[in-house]
Amino acid sequence: MKAYLINPFDWTVSEIDSFKGGNLQSIYQLLDCDTIDAVRPEGTTDVIYIDDEGLFKDDQRFFFCKLFPYQSIAGKGLWIGTARDGYDTTPKESIDFVRSVILWQI
Repeated sequence: MKAYLINPFDWTVSEIDSFKGGNLQSIYQLLDCDTIDAVRPEGTTDVIYIDDEGLFKDDQRFFFCKLFPYQSIAGKGLWIGTARDGYDTTPKESIDFVRSVILWQI
């Protein structure tokens, strides 16, 4: 399965080809965090896993998703698809689409 890592520290959205969905430890490692939350971009079945405590960290970077217009997101994000049963799956949206809806904040 693949996923997309959104990295506001180097302003990149990169594809992860061999992501093992459902493994919290691998998500924690990718996001450099200990707890996660999920936000759902409007108009898609995909989700973005985010650092649940990202707003409390020093020297943080932020990004904004045009499909989640409620607030900026602190730290890295992991864009992934969700199946009907709630399990992680390959994103419905393409990496080019994801790149087009992410804005970097300074």
